[in-house]
Amino acid sequence: MNVATDRGGGIRTKMLHGCGLATASVLLPSAGGCILASCSCNSKDLTNAWYTGLDKPSWCLQNRKQYAPLAFLANSAVGYASYLVYKHGEGCSGRAKNAMIVYGGHLALRWTWTHLFWGSRNIKLAFYEILAADASILLTAHFFYQIDRKAAILFAVPSALWLGYLTALNYILFKRNAPRIAE
Repeated sequence: MNVATDRGGGIRTKMLHGCGLATASVLLPSAGGCILASCSCNSKDLTNAWYTGLDKPSWCLQNRKQYAPLAFLANSAVGYASYLVYKHGEGCSGRAKNAMIVYGGHLALRWTWTHLFWGSRNIKLAFYEILAADASILLTAHFFYQIDRKAAILFAVPSALWLGYLTALNYILFKRNAPRIAE
């Protein structure tokens, strides 16, 4: 079989499909967060003014736009880990089925935090919600580990670092700004 002329599902087609799936997997976690953040923020100017006006710790990023590149890096690793689990677990109808379901729940929690914090500006509820997202890191990593150990690490480390930072920040913002927080 000539790989260069294969058009019927051979090696070349599978490679292109795998590359596209890997790319989509890497982009999905960030795309979902971006879409939700764009839809949930009534006015970017109001959101910036709200965030700028909060009493923040010195180690906090001062501008909400500074979060995007860091979130993208963490989310890219998470997305690629999901691709590895999907690939090595024979897809959503194979061994990876439960892992992908748990991962989908984890993404939903990450995206919900974005809406609660940036869109609704409800720091208190966002804090409680991010605790659930933190717990889902352990559950998702457990399911990933059963299929691909490297993918579990690739998922857990950036997730724990990024969500750990956001959890600590969310908690401090909640405590420092309690009188101004929407209930």
